[in-house]
Amino acid sequence: MDKTESFQLETDIAEWTVKYTPIFSDSEQITGNKGQKLVRGKDYQIDYATGRITFDQSVLSRKDVTWTITYRAIPFNFLKIYKRDLFGSTLDDQTEAVPKKDVPSDLERPPTSVTRTPASTSPSQLEYSGSRTFGISVGSGRALSQNQEFRINVRGNVSENIEVLAMLSDQDLPIQPEGMTEDIQDINQKLIRIMHPNVTGTLGDFNATLGSSEFIFFPRALEGVKVEGDFEWGRFHLIPSALPKGQSTSKVIRGQEGRSEYRLDVNNQFVIVKAGSEIVWLNGEKMRRGENNDYIIREYGDPIIEFNSKHLITSNDVIRVDFEYIPEDRSYQQNLYGINSIFKLPGEWLSLGASYAVEADLDDPEQALVLFDDEDLETLRLNMLDPDGDGRLLVPPQKHTVWGLESRLNLDEQTWVDGEIAFSAIDKNTHSTVDRKEASQAWKLNGNTGWDIPTWSNKFRPKLIGNLDVRAMDANFLPVGASRNNRNRDRYGTQYATEGFEDALLFDTTSFSQASDEQTVNLDFKLLPYQWLQLGVGGGRTIEAAVDGPTTHRNNYNWGANFAPRTNRGIGIPVVSPQTQDLFRPTSQYQIGDIRRKNPTESDLSQKTDKTSFLQRLPNLRWNDYRSTSLIDSNEDTSDREENFRKSRQEGSISYLLSPFEFVGTLDRFASIDNYTASRNRRRNRTSGRINLVNFKWVSVNTSYELEQSFAKEPLLTLDGETLGISDWMRATTGRTWKVGIFSQQGNWVNVRINLARRMVKAHSELGADTTTQLADTTFSFTPFNRAINVEVTYELDKKLTTQRREIYTDIHPLTRHRIQPGEGFYVRLDELRYVEDAEEGTYIKIYQNVGDKPTTAVDASLRLRLQPRQFFARRSRNQRNLGRTGFANRLSSTTTPPTTSQKPENESKKPFTWFLNAISSESRLWLTEEQEAEDTISLYLLQSLQGSDTLFGRVNQSHRVGFTPSPLFSFEVNLRTGRSLNRRINTQERHRNHRTWEASFSVNPTQRFAFGANWEQRRDTEKYSQLNIFDDVNGVSNPDLLPSTPISDLRQFEQITELKLQYEISRTLRWGVTSGYKRTTDIEHLDDEDDAKTRTFSIENRITYSIFGKGGIKVNHTLGYGKSDGGIPYAQYYFYEGISHEVNANANYLLRKFTDLIFRLDYRLLSTKQRKPEHRLEMTVSAEL
Repeated sequence: MDKTESFQLETDIAEWTVKYTPIFSDSEQITGNKGQKLVRGKDYQIDYATGRITFDQSVLSRKDVTWTITYRAIPFNFLKIYKRDLFGSTLDDQTEAVPKKDVPSDLERPPTSVTRTPASTSPSQLEYSGSRTFGISVGSGRALSQNQEFRINVRGNVSENIEVLAMLSDQDLPIQPEGMTEDIQDINQKLIRIMHPNVTGTLGDFNATLGSSEFIFFPRALEGVKVEGDFEWGRFHLIPSALPKGQSTSKVIRGQEGRSEYRLDVNNQFVIVKAGSEIVWLNGEKMRRGENNDYIIREYGDPIIEFNSKHLITSNDVIRVDFEYIPEDRSYQQNLYGINSIFKLPGEWLSLGASYAVEADLDDPEQALVLFDDEDLETLRLNMLDPDGDGRLLVPPQKHTVWGLESRLNLDEQTWVDGEIAFSAIDKNTHSTVDRKEASQAWKLNGNTGWDIPTWSNKFRPKLIGNLDVRAMDANFLPVGASRNNRNRDRYGTQYATEGFEDALLFDTTSFSQASDEQTVNLDFKLLPYQWLQLGVGGGRTIEAAVDGPTTHRNNYNWGANFAPRTNRGIGIPVVSPQTQDLFRPTSQYQIGDIRRKNPTESDLSQKTDKTSFLQRLPNLRWNDYRSTSLIDSNEDTSDREENFRKSRQEGSISYLLSPFEFVGTLDRFASIDNYTASRNRRRNRTSGRINLVNFKWVSVNTSYELEQSFAKEPLLTLDGETLGISDWMRATTGRTWKVGIFSQQGNWVNVRINLARRMVKAHSELGADTTTQLADTTFSFTPFNRAINVEVTYELDKKLTTQRREIYTDIHPLTRHRIQPGEGFYVRLDELRYVEDAEEGTYIKIYQNVGDKPTTAVDASLRLRLQPRQFFARRSRNQRNLGRTGFANRLSSTTTPPTTSQKPENESKKPFTWFLNAISSESRLWLTEEQEAEDTISLYLLQSLQGSDTLFGRVNQSHRVGFTPSPLFSFEVNLRTGRSLNRRINTQERHRNHRTWEASFSVNPTQRFAFGANWEQRRDTEKYSQLNIFDDVNGVSNPDLLPSTPISDLRQFEQITELKLQYEISRTLRWGVTSGYKRTTDIEHLDDEDDAKTRTFSIENRITYSIFGKGGIKVNHTLGYGKSDGGIPYAQYYFYEGISHEVNANANYLLRKFTDLIFRLDYRLLSTKQRKPEHRLEMTVSAEL
């Protein structure tokens, strides 16, 4: 159930508790009356079980803010929790557990000291919940089959210091959670965890690391055993044995103008991504998953990253995604094990550590996932991978071993040095003894120090922070579990901000995965003279020597300043990325060290001087400058050319808060110069201005305008692939971007959220292209008169990917290659185009194959209008009754004379118009989806040119309902549902479908035991299939718009159902009901010579229900039918039976409450028709709810 509550926080109270618990995980959203949105984990922490919310001090400092929380509460408990003392308790424990009535806590006597044995001093209690199910199934023509399911969750203390957490299940569900929230939970996770204050052991599924080492082990999802320990003398991480659940990789994507969706693949192959394993970067900034954050992934089996309306992706953006995928062509089972241990000397001034990790393929031929004969094994032992010379290589088992040492020296509280060295060995064929292992190494040395500069005043306490980073890594070195293109993932944000910016736009993205020896040295300084002023400077040098490529010598230099005398209380758009907020190279040491200046307390901020008051009148200023110079040596003997490549980037911002407005201006300049390669000469100037309405009661508005100008050079003359001359700077494109964001929430009856963006790029030469991008994400909700009127409008305009697929229905299992028996599949075949879903009789399964993606412009819109005047009159009636009670209570308090009975009660009879409004209710819904290949079509934005020649997928549905309920004794309802759709995404076919359904029903309840009613339904459906001709072999045409489609099917269906219902309650436990019906259908296939198929079915259904209150019940249904058909075969009517048919469905369930809840279920089904023999199906199930 959706709940909404409003509250205000006190200055000294950081907690608040909701009224309804428990809460659905990740369902809450906290917003302020000025448009502020709080982020879970940053602004507040929440306990979903108790509903307690703990807010950060930054939230408490916001005065006069009314917060509104919207969440979903569970109105019942899922499972009972049983507690049991496994080891028993002494009589004294039981006596102490008896509650003391009416005794204040301050008068209770302290417990007497009793000497006990160790066994009696550690009582154990476990909380567990789950289920155990056992069932059997038997039927006509089917053998006896059994089904068992087991799932249990255990948590509690088995002793004073040992806690156990277990989640066990014998099910292996091929289901991954959706990536719609920041924190996702694997519903198929199985583990046992034993926790001690010093040691923790885990068995099952977990995300593992081997300490803080950077070179030994890559964090990843595993299934196995893990042990961790933390003691005063040190700590350790041990993985005795584990199975990797995925393989890690990285993908760099160049943004496209306005497109928000990007697919994750591996070498252009579709893959399944491990849920929650992705790390997404946008221009070096780490993104957060979630609908209210930065991006979502709707389905990890079809992984497409979808950025929300907060980010307008352009061709200048660089996207990098590190993720784990599930390989489908694995030849061997794998095993992984490793250990990391760190020892600390007394005083913790020195720590020493060692690590060892191995990932190996199991080279036992019997455990291999591919078949090898003796000849293949002998060939592998000789390290001959292509014995036949036909290019079909044998896949040998491999083994990767990494071991290393690490140390940390703490010179004082603010100065430390740490280092690490690691060695890697890769055996590419463990069967062979004649091949050599690839050995490589990596090392690093980091130093960090901080100085408090002494001064003459306590108010002026400057601090200087310095950081040194020296490292080297061989080309073939890889941590266990890493790949060549993501081995530097931990340093990607730093490298992009200082030296790697724009490289993905200037170089081929495939060059990022080339192996190269790396040597890096970086030195940074940061000066904090005041709390409102920060200065930074840094520089470094990197040498990258590719194995079969050039050697690059790269020097980088950066400096920055931040002048922030004002505290921005508005909710503005961040003016710079988090990587630039440190003013210089943002390494991880600055985030975890304790040498940072502490934040000022409230008392410090409250003591304002004239100087600070003057400073707070000044705007916030920020400037960062990054420069990088690369010297590229081709390493070719025939050429002694050295290519000099230079880059620079400057970004600055100025912001000023003049309540209720916030003014922000930004400047971003980029330039790259290469004297030999024309395509690497790029220059871009980008300026933007923002005006935000932040401190206003009714609405929050964010507006921005950005002007972007790009310049480029082109080659004047090219000879043998080499450029002989480069032109001067030429204007390439000019881009203008407008953004508007509006948020308003007035009480509980108006909610408006609008995000609009438009970007126009005009090309001035052949170096660019004209593009126009329109983005919209709007939501409008209007619910006045106590929700008697409910209007909801949504509109979303975006550029997405439309996936083209191939659907294959097969009755052969793809793994066992055996024919699927009835009940093992999910579909029953009607004809070549149509299949009906039937889990009991299904002999077919459906397989999806992704063929490709097409960029499309997508529009999603919906409209909902609901009228319920009864809501308004009910609220007004309650208010009148409350006022009457208040007036009566006031009269009693003012006089002692009892009220007279001469006052007549208010006439409760309603006027005809009021009576009619209370009885009437209506609802209308319209929702549509349109995906077209058109780039910029005004008619599409206005929802005019729908389902045309450019449409890949389109759908328009409508639903209208009118109900009339004057009293509980009578109700009448009319429904109309219409829809039309066009789908060109599947099997290179075109499918048009139109449908219209009318439905009318009424019910009469003259007594509490007797009720009758009727239902009438009419459905018309038109479905057309056509084969799209993508290529014409005769004329060589490959444009599908120029080729006519070939009709396959043109089916018209008509269906009409009339039913009369009667129900009578014989007693409190026994009910009887009967339904008589008449159904007629007509199927017309215009592309077939067969006659029209017509069916008529008469049926009567009897239902008997016997209830056992609190225990269960029995239900028996018997349907007697008579069907007759004329003309062709009614293939589209799967559930039509010719002649007389009998169908019996009986089910019974019984709940037995003992130590736990035992549920017995029995289901029986009988089907007897004229065409086939009677079919029986019996299923019995016993479930234990723990």
